[in-house]
Amino acid sequence: MRANYRALFPQLPDQSPFHRRAQALRLLVEARRRVWRHQLAVTAETPFLLDTKPIPVVGSKRSKRRSACAGSANDSACVSRTMHYFGSTLVRMTTFYGLPAVDAFVPAHTDERAAAETVLGSLAGCTILADTGFISTSWHMQIVAQTGHQIGTVKRRNQQQQNPKAVDRWLNSVREWIKGAFNAMHNTGRHSERLLAKTVVGVSTRVIATMTSHALKHLLRHCFGIDVQTFEVASA
Repeated sequence: MRANYRALFPQLPDQSPFHRRAQALRLLVEARRRVWRHQLAVTAETPFLLDTKPIPVVGSKRSKRRSACAGSANDSACVSRTMHYFGSTLVRMTTFYGLPAVDAFVPAHTDERAAAETVLGSLAGCTILADTGFISTSWHMQIVAQTGHQIGTVKRRNQQQQNPKAVDRWLNSVREWIKGAFNAMHNTGRHSERLLAKTVVGVSTRVIATMTSHALKHLLRHCFGIDVQTFEVASA
């Protein structure tokens, strides 16, 4: 805004006042995102993609004891990304196009299946495709009994029950869609692994802003035919 539209916004606030205003408006921004989600009929789509993402909140070299996030965040490791971090985990169910349907924050050390249960109860009777962290036949049966969801994952070679090879090949290709669902959000606003906010409110404000911007891109594309690549440069 300051670089390209200063004439329209002659009194832009500095960084600190801007952050305070953004935090004060975060719940209104989230309410607007939910309205857009309803307009796009997100929760009516199926199948959904399920995955988790690390959200670091404090740099690895900073003291954690004095952090305002100390009560809700903790140390953990992300095996797939070979990273250790102090923070939380974002668990999401998204459409194939990466639009979040349901999401929640959990402590970073939470088991992926336990984290998934925080969002699975929001919908019922859906087909859900998930990554390898959610492989567990007994857990799948538990979710079917509780919510009616059918969880689809690839099988490990040592499991007694195996998918047809064609199904596993398709599920392996879906894993790229699952990763892409989060990458699409990363490309809107600040990368979720580089937020490094000092407070819980600061983290939630930035994640809400990112997901709302991502929802706005989908709304402009599907309802108005406007394809916004970023919020700096729009396609002709």
